[in-house]
Formats: sequence, C-alpha cells, structure tokens
Amino acid sequence: MVDDGSADSTYQQVCALSQLDSRIKGIALSRNFGKEGALLAGLAHATGAASLTLDADHQHPPIFIPEMVAKWQAGADIVHAVKRSRS
Repeated sequence: MVDDGSADSTYQQVCALSQLDSRIKGIALSRNFGKEGALLAGLAHATGAASLTLDADHQHPPIFIPEMVAKWQAGADIVHAVKRSRS
C-alpha cells in the first residue's frame, strides 16, 4: 500500500494492518507524486507473484478483487477492469 503524501493517519493505519497481515507492506512517499508515481513506487517494491492496483477512494470497488484474482488464477496474465458507465 502506498501513501502518496497524505496529511492524515493513512500510513499509520497501513502499518497497523501490516502487523496483522505480513503480506501487507507500506510505502510512505515524502509528498504527493500523483497516481502514476504512487503506482510506480508500489510496483517497484512488489515482491509477490501478482500485483493488484486500485484507488483507495473507491473509484475501484474492492468487491471485485476476488473475481479479478480468480481470473488471474485461471490463467490470465493481466486482468483489467473497465467502468461500464460514468454516473
């Protein structure tokens, strides 16, 4: 999880989650570098077999994560979600 220079307690919450689940790692950027910079930082530090990216503001609903992981486990190299509409 990448904290892109937020001024709230985001990074402390990520650290608390990492204590509960060793698969969770946190990266705190020194300032806001934008979405692309945060994604690059996360991907550069990822060590697992796969990486999943989504915005924390719920533009990408986490409810779809299990379905996306299942498609990857079924053999897809890349799973990419696309909005059906912009309401």
